[in-house]
Amino acid sequence: MGYGSYNETTGKIMGDNLDIDCRGGKERSKSFCNNATWSNSTWFGGNVPGLELTNPPRKDTIIVPSGGYVVVRIKADNPGTWFMHCHIDLHASDGMALVLNESFPHHPKPPKDFPRCVDFEYDMSNRNMEPVPEKENMKPAEKMVSNEQFWVVTGCLIAGIVLLGFIIVCMVCNKEKSKKQYEMKYATGQDNKVFTVNS
Repeated sequence: MGYGSYNETTGKIMGDNLDIDCRGGKERSKSFCNNATWSNSTWFGGNVPGLELTNPPRKDTIIVPSGGYVVVRIKADNPGTWFMHCHIDLHASDGMALVLNESFPHHPKPPKDFPRCVDFEYDMSNRNMEPVPEKENMKPAEKMVSNEQFWVVTGCLIAGIVLLGFIIVCMVCNKEKSKKQYEMKYATGQDNKVFTVNS
């Protein structure tokens, strides 16, 4: 792991680690360093001084200090695609992520005519078939819905809606009728001869 330059008193960062050359001609503070290389050309090929290669630490999460870097080596013995990314959402959205694909030899060939995610250049050279004329792709007239079928289906739907409306009206009327049947009349002193109110 390489650290940036920090002020020993305040702990504030003074500059990035100079082991990395971000290339691209931008200031280090304005570069995402997407095209990085070693500043010292003798470090190419894994010859970085101070790397522990005999018994390196095993980790699945690494905190990279601001202005610093980490050298990561993996043992490619678990085929698949592995996503390495920054856990700060803004950084991940800005592209601080990569996918390690160590499964190329294990991929089956895609099915014939499987869609590919590439820029569109219509090319039939990689297919073993002739292009189909547009006329053959169109439905024949007998498979289309006729006017008669359309009105039969529409009429059935309208009749069903009217029938449902009629049933709902009948249910509401029946409920109102049963409500009136069970309404209680409150007795006053005039209706009950035994009951008298003193004035």
